[in-house]
Amino acid sequence: MLSVRDAERFIRAGNASRFIRVVIEPLEDDVDAALALGAEMESIIATAEIDLPQLHHGVGIASWAIRRRALTSGHDIRTGLEDTNVLPDGTPAGSNAELTAAAAAAMITSFATERCGQ
Repeated sequence: MLSVRDAERFIRAGNASRFIRVVIEPLEDDVDAALALGAEMESIIATAEIDLPQLHHGVGIASWAIRRRALTSGHDIRTGLEDTNVLPDGTPAGSNAELTAAAAAAMITSFATERCGQ
């Protein structure tokens, strides 16, 4: 889903049982706009009581905020040069392996925070 309209159309279609997951993909470069759009799409899905697993990702530097939010909400993430070419600190990523390592570190941090409250 790329937009609120996509989420609303998905709900109206009434065929969520045919899917194995929902992809929430706010294609906004601005971090605040991306987070707001992702949260709105997620809310639409939750309000409709659709409990499919969710995979969240975004573009550019905003993708890292999207991933952090998804992880703290218990959702799946993805990363790769097709989504972003920068690391969480804004420096250019040299490879998918670099992005994957940064995403794995974010997952470890999220897990530790959830489990240890730190």
